[in-house]
Amino acid sequence: MIEKIRSIESKTSLARLRSQTSLYLTMNVMREILRLKSTFLSVSKPSVFTFAVVLLVSLTLNFGVPALHADEADVLVTEPQWIQTKGLGGVSRPGLFLASDQTLYLIAKTGLYRLTDQADEWTLINSGGPNRQFDQIMAERGDALYLLTPDELLASTDRGRTWEVLGKRPKGRVVALVIADGPRERSPQHVDMTMYLVFQTEVFRSEDGGKQWVAIGESLRSDIASEEADIELRIHDAAAIDNIIFAGTNRILFVGTNRGLFRFTDDWEKVTLPTLEGVNSLAATENRLYVATISGQPEAPHCSLFYSTDFGDSWTDITPSTDEHPVKLIGTVMIVSVGDTLMVIGPGGVLLSYDRGETWKDPGRDPHAFAGRFLPVVALDENNFYKSQLSGVTRSTDGGRSWHPFVKGLVSADVQNLIADENMLYAISGGKIAKSANEGESWEAISVSNGGKLLIPRIKTTNNTLYVSSIASHRTQLLHLPVESNELVPVQGIPDFKEDNLYVEWKKRVREARETNVNVRETERLWRESLLFIAEEDTRNGGFVLAGETVFMEHRRKLFRWRPGETTWHYTGLEDQGELPPIDGKGFTLAASGNIIYAGKREGDLFQSLDNGDTWKDITDSLAFPFEYFKDIVFAGSTVYISTDTGVMRSLNSEVWQTLTDSDGNPVLMDWIAAEDATLYGVCNNGVYRVDDQTDTWRQIASEAPYAATSLAIAGEVLYIGTKHSGIFRFQHDGR
Repeated sequence: MIEKIRSIESKTSLARLRSQTSLYLTMNVMREILRLKSTFLSVSKPSVFTFAVVLLVSLTLNFGVPALHADEADVLVTEPQWIQTKGLGGVSRPGLFLASDQTLYLIAKTGLYRLTDQADEWTLINSGGPNRQFDQIMAERGDALYLLTPDELLASTDRGRTWEVLGKRPKGRVVALVIADGPRERSPQHVDMTMYLVFQTEVFRSEDGGKQWVAIGESLRSDIASEEADIELRIHDAAAIDNIIFAGTNRILFVGTNRGLFRFTDDWEKVTLPTLEGVNSLAATENRLYVATISGQPEAPHCSLFYSTDFGDSWTDITPSTDEHPVKLIGTVMIVSVGDTLMVIGPGGVLLSYDRGETWKDPGRDPHAFAGRFLPVVALDENNFYKSQLSGVTRSTDGGRSWHPFVKGLVSADVQNLIADENMLYAISGGKIAKSANEGESWEAISVSNGGKLLIPRIKTTNNTLYVSSIASHRTQLLHLPVESNELVPVQGIPDFKEDNLYVEWKKRVREARETNVNVRETERLWRESLLFIAEEDTRNGGFVLAGETVFMEHRRKLFRWRPGETTWHYTGLEDQGELPPIDGKGFTLAASGNIIYAGKREGDLFQSLDNGDTWKDITDSLAFPFEYFKDIVFAGSTVYISTDTGVMRSLNSEVWQTLTDSDGNPVLMDWIAAEDATLYGVCNNGVYRVDDQTDTWRQIASEAPYAATSLAIAGEVLYIGTKHSGIFRFQHDGR
């Protein structure tokens, strides 16, 4: 643990002077210790060095540094050693890149990973940091790797461990980064190379090592505008082939578009293909260029595959038989090559060729096989393929016949929520739930019994039991996790809501209109216009809180109550028609302790029940200060805390409310709050705080968090935060 004394505004000038003197002397003491270390360790015994350190620190503490007093506003803030937990594994749309030395890299938004030599897990080699995110595009030339951020071009000569900025880059969604005329010496800034940055509608070129970029796509668009002026140009893929014979070490750039295939040397030239279809995917080997055309046109419902060995001057058709493989060639397909092996992958699954397209085999249907448009597939060798997915990576170790999730070692998950119980940490990531019994070092997935699915899950714990609400088949459900189980089961006896979800309600209206042939078009139009409202409602249905065995849950903007043994949900009389707050999925804000229940509405009205929901009282006027919306309501012991968009308030008796401030009397806006026994914690951009039990004010315990928090959880002396792209972090606090 690294400790530093952080001087904040003092009450007197003397306190400021003492603080500055303290910091000055401490810094000099540490410098002297470091100087002594290098001297003593080279000429003397370790015990001599230890004695010198003790002597210097003793002199400083007793004579050189004034004592620190809380009433002088000098605060000792311990900088925590944040630890990134392992194994949660969710990475959204990662990039994949295979270097010339056969090293496979995975690019997440906030981290760069490398496949281990044993190919058994991913290893984090560089964290982008809170102010830098990586694009999924990577390239290589000579000894240098090149990587993009949304604003810059980066280069590395140590296999991705460190990166330097080469320059700004044009903004936009990048399809490919292609580098030609490779450098002749070990320097990523060597200017004897040409870079092409390919976007969906534009191409840029740099001839000074990425410092300046010039758009060269105007002629690409204008050359064919007269032919197909009604079709907007879209570039789907790009590749380059070394033109060793005709142009030294130059590389010819090819781009596949919805208007066909184009190549660039000194200018753009349209390449003649045996078909008029657009090109969706390209793959290049040492002497071959493969193309996969766009399928789905009425006159050509299947894609076609070709290869060229003369830079596109002539083509050989290697399209698999559409009679034998009708499903595998419909829709967007991607072509991947390695050695003599070719793979075609798309919505219908995979086709394989082991003789460069002469014959094709169908390995069968695999639900994990679909990569999705624009998501990369990389072939490590003829047997091992890696494929980016919407929520991670899958791989095949049998040449593409079967696919399996492969996320071990990835920690860049998007964490929606965290809850810490006595012996367990629960997390929601990518709409899925996992649990960890060892502080996040390993995780077990939680599934639903009978193969059920989770949609927009919410989690709560009570009496060491996990409860989950979800939307399944457009109905709201509540499940719980039995002891020593990883399968959620429905709560026994819990009824359905009498009122249908909005989706089911509209489907009934449309079906009735079609059956009676009355106002069919108008009803269908209104149905389409209501889809956004249906989605919004589903994100808020199922918000719940537990008061012992009693469940309070939101459905269709109304608050209901259910107790074991009851056959229907009881409507509490609370309905919320206010404007939605700027928090995803935020409906009623609920909290419970014993028979005391709080229900905060979207517009800021607060209702309280002291009898387990039998009666309710509007206590909005007694709150400590005005605000726009609730963030959270949390019980810490017998004290209730309310976090809002303008600060946090608390009440000891549920009647009088007070503003919670720091030691200087200033309110602190918290992103998230959580309680451990009777102590409240909060996290915001300024750091991590705890309510001091002596002063009843916010006390800062960490000056910063590694990333902006999406959730907060406390278990004993371990504090956890979830992040948007970097998984879960924890640190040990002193509990005071």
